[in-house]
Amino acid sequence: MAYQSPGSTEWSEFPNIRLSAWENKGERQQMARIYDWGRRELVAPNPNGGSTQGTTRVTTTYSILSTDRNLFCDTDGGAFTVTLPAGVGGAVYSVKNTGTSGNNLTVSPTGSELLIGANSSFTLRDGESIEVVYESTEGWA
Repeated sequence: MAYQSPGSTEWSEFPNIRLSAWENKGERQQMARIYDWGRRELVAPNPNGGSTQGTTRVTTTYSILSTDRNLFCDTDGGAFTVTLPAGVGGAVYSVKNTGTSGNNLTVSPTGSELLIGANSSFTLRDGESIEVVYESTEGWA
């Protein structure tokens, strides 16, 4: 069940996420922002519709940060590895190999965490992508 503070437009079904919604009557737009309780914006509104999420361009070995969301990995300079952060329930990352030179991108879990049911890496060829979500029992899937 969703919780709403009295007199507020902030709703939450999750203890660590806050949704703020409002209407801009002058421009006839309804807007919403999603924050974690640290006041970091997780999803920002896009005035053209949909939402805007952060992107990170990567060209060499990289450890994914908890603040990353969409990673565009250009392997044209050579194959490399991106490593997922320590899993937190509900964390989501999208990783895409944007290269066109035949170099692979390796996605690896941290430590002994699972990635698609095993403690092993996953390889993306040119143009391939993967979206992973973390669950405490299943790991990254």
